[in-house]
Amino acid sequence: MSTRKNGEIQSLDNYGGPCDLQTDSGLRLHGFVSTHGVANFLNVPYAVFPARFRTAQLLDLTVLTGDRDASHYGPRCPQPDDAVHMLMQHLFEKLPMPQYTEEFSCLDVNIYVPPQALAGGQDGGLPVFAWIHGGSFNTGDNTTEFDGNHLVARSMRLGQPIVVVTINYRLNVLGFLTSAELDAEARAAGETPVRNQGLNDQRLALQWIRRHIGSFGGDGRRVTVAGESAGASSIHCLLKSRPQFGDDDDRALFSGALICSAPLPVLRPRSDGQALFDRLVAAAGVRTDAPAPTKLAVLRSREAQELIALVASSLSVSFPYADEAWFDEDASSSNNDNNSTPDTSYWAQLPTWCRRVAVGHTADEAALFFSQHAAAAAVTETQARQYIQKSVCAGSAAMAAVIWDAEPLQDAGGSTARPLRRLVRLATNAMMVVPARAFVQAVATSAPDTDVYMYSIDLPDPFPGRGLEGASPGPLHGFAWHSFGNALVFYQPACQADAQLAATADRVSEAVVGLVHGIRAPGGWLPLTPANARKMSWKGSDSGMVAAGPVGDGVAAALQAAGPNAAWDSAYAAFCVDPVRIMGLMS
Repeated sequence: MSTRKNGEIQSLDNYGGPCDLQTDSGLRLHGFVSTHGVANFLNVPYAVFPARFRTAQLLDLTVLTGDRDASHYGPRCPQPDDAVHMLMQHLFEKLPMPQYTEEFSCLDVNIYVPPQALAGGQDGGLPVFAWIHGGSFNTGDNTTEFDGNHLVARSMRLGQPIVVVTINYRLNVLGFLTSAELDAEARAAGETPVRNQGLNDQRLALQWIRRHIGSFGGDGRRVTVAGESAGASSIHCLLKSRPQFGDDDDRALFSGALICSAPLPVLRPRSDGQALFDRLVAAAGVRTDAPAPTKLAVLRSREAQELIALVASSLSVSFPYADEAWFDEDASSSNNDNNSTPDTSYWAQLPTWCRRVAVGHTADEAALFFSQHAAAAAVTETQARQYIQKSVCAGSAAMAAVIWDAEPLQDAGGSTARPLRRLVRLATNAMMVVPARAFVQAVATSAPDTDVYMYSIDLPDPFPGRGLEGASPGPLHGFAWHSFGNALVFYQPACQADAQLAATADRVSEAVVGLVHGIRAPGGWLPLTPANARKMSWKGSDSGMVAAGPVGDGVAAALQAAGPNAAWDSAYAAFCVDPVRIMGLMS
């Protein structure tokens, strides 16, 4: 077996026994069967790239030989510190444990499969659930938060076994940087310039899964891709990739999609990428009029963390860039202003090879963004109104009043809603709820042959501890916060600590497994149609189908009524394009 590198970690202390897999080429992967009865093959490489910022190439499993240790997590892409995820550790196993980072060997997948499938016991292979992690395109990895053991074990108990694959890809400036210099270098090498290497890495991972998951007992023709936050936004982008990145067969990388808690992508203009590139060059001590090879050589000579540190303070979200080689030609004109609302009709034009799309959100997405700031709990109504007036309503006090008053004065339980909770609702509507509703309704109308589903996670976090609202218990207690659903999807053990949370996890995981198997109404979850706009509300024992509501109920309706375009654009910009701006009222 290969020697473990310093800092690498052997999964989650769940080793149950060895499990080896040998390919026809002579490659021997040394994985293990976990204590959950699931075969684990970790840190399996899917692509390589020759230099920083360069396009990766698919790594064909059939040409690899020799022995490879697949019992421990691989390195993740270098990234800035991420304090937000530490707030989630009560739901995920060993989330705080340190992770090994390495730029040039971070393109790997972790594969979780029922052992019986490895022996060819399943005709045609099992359907596959491929996960793309979030993290604002800046941070994250495919390890502890997305351990696939529990979901695979759950699928086996349900009698609907699946294979789970989790994907690593390049992040921040290492995966999302574009410039004229990089374009010229690619063309000189006979390549099509790729302006979003991180997205292309994901595409290659899905291509690898389609071609090689059969060696692990999966069916590459039945892949449901799923992701949350930036991972979900990535799926929107993958659905729009153009034929330049492969023929139609190469583009049909998945047959279904689960898009969790994501705003529609807002593509950055490439001029933003050039400005960032020029700033990095200047910070590295190179003249802006230096030859392009000199600039690139200097940026490649610096440590990855040094480059990341140069932009970490000013770049909270590394949204992908407009790229006419990847997206349709009209994408740049309709989505190139990062202060504009995304064009729903553009993103809702789906390829015919994706036949199932599920989209949803949690009830209190924005609570996670506030949770980093202790001052958030003390926000007054005056401060909240002032922020809405300034950042959302272009200074109009009357418009701000309409929006504020549209939010119910009381919570569902009858208690008075604090200013913070009302602001969280407004931000959640602007970022997630309205875009999700508009998207699914547009797909249901324009693509009647596509099954489109909508959901909301409405059960709040029940865990104890100090709360975001001060006296309440729990770091995020009382909110169904952004990323809360990940623990439910992956059936994390912590969900069993509370009866209603356990019931919700049972419902969510059953529906996800059914969706992967192509069941049309998994767990009673019915597709949405123009004539029957209903969604699944997951809320413990009260889970069930409910009215999805028209696009723009509550505060969203007030936004649209107060200013159909300008007000909505500014709301989306204030709460979505740079979520950190939501804390402007604290300064």
